[in-house]
Amino acid sequence: MLATLLLLAGSLAGPLAAGAQERSLDADAAVKLALENNLSLKSGRIELGKAARARNATWNSYLPSVDASATFNRYNKEPAVPGLSPWYMAVQVEASLPLSLAKLSSVRATILGYESGRIDYETAERQLERDVRKAFYALLLSQESIHLAEQQLATAEKQYQKALKNFEAGNAPKLDALTAQVAAENLKPELEEQRVSYAGSLMSFQLLLGLEPTEELSLKGAIEAEACHFDPVELLRIYLGGRLDIQRLEKQIQIKENDKRIKDRSAYTPTLSASATYEPAINDPFAFKWGKGEDWTDNGLLTLSISIPLDGFVPGSADRVASASARDDIEIARIALRQARQKAETEIRSALLGLEKSMRTMDALELNVTRAQEAYDLTETSYRAGMLNLLEVQNASDELQKAELLLLKEKYNYLSGLIDLSYSLNTTLGDLKDKRVRR
Repeated sequence: MLATLLLLAGSLAGPLAAGAQERSLDADAAVKLALENNLSLKSGRIELGKAARARNATWNSYLPSVDASATFNRYNKEPAVPGLSPWYMAVQVEASLPLSLAKLSSVRATILGYESGRIDYETAERQLERDVRKAFYALLLSQESIHLAEQQLATAEKQYQKALKNFEAGNAPKLDALTAQVAAENLKPELEEQRVSYAGSLMSFQLLLGLEPTEELSLKGAIEAEACHFDPVELLRIYLGGRLDIQRLEKQIQIKENDKRIKDRSAYTPTLSASATYEPAINDPFAFKWGKGEDWTDNGLLTLSISIPLDGFVPGSADRVASASARDDIEIARIALRQARQKAETEIRSALLGLEKSMRTMDALELNVTRAQEAYDLTETSYRAGMLNLLEVQNASDELQKAELLLLKEKYNYLSGLIDLSYSLNTTLGDLKDKRVRR
């Protein structure tokens, strides 16, 4: 299977490289590109624009409804009044406007709908930024892992060449040369597997950025893990209320309160309706002398009415049950908000504990890398002096490579934890680092 994938990658490399466009990106540029190109965000921007247009036009709820119509009739029977024409024509223009307190709450519902949509869109943006940054540094980690594997392979091949020369010179047994050759060859499949995995991850990253797969990416940057200590109490004080999930729940409570207000006002408050009709009419449009208005009759009228709903005052009525259910929904939403705050506080404190643990682990691994390097240098020197065999050198090389890879992975874990924490707090990495405590 691996051989097939490599053959396929090789067959595509030529055509892709011929039309490829090289693009060099750092983490910030990758985030900017993703925000511009992501199709889900483009759809979200359109939806948010629709909500903004509806919010900006809420004043049109207070415009009267206007209708115009024209009627042209001929009676089947002759009129009972002698000389009266059977023809009749009328033009009607009607304007009506119902006014109620519920309409005010309906306008408020449109505004709250936009604000809720804005929070959802901002959440999608922040999630995409988090995912792009983590994917970017994961690719850097893969690059460094491949580089370390290549270094290990190069070292193994050098050891094989040394063992081969020693064997040919009669200074070492053939077993040393064969052992070194097998060790070098065993490293190649894993290295090729890492390269294929990296190519697949890179294509997924291009899709995340909205790029064509024919474009070649060059990633700029390094996995840097600067130790940052934070005060949990201070972070919670500054950022807890600004979390997007907290904002969304608070907005949902406002929406539910407004929905209850609409129900209550519709059930218990009167509605005033005003309408005006202008209806000029003539009995014989064929005999009418245009330009003179004395034959027109105005049948229009002005109507003012008020209606008071009474069902809501009846115990057990549908309106009362709906109002009570809406009140319960609001209380459930408030409980959910309290739970979300508690969960968020636990999440943030746990994330800070994880970062502290990761910093201690990095300190230990850095020391371990130093020791592994010293051990490898001493082993190599002893091997050249004939005091140790080749297997011990290979073991020391393997331990050094493992130590370096473990340190690199822990740095990525720490940086990934910082990215997750900044998303959780709805802030940027730069702003978060400004809140660190100096020690």
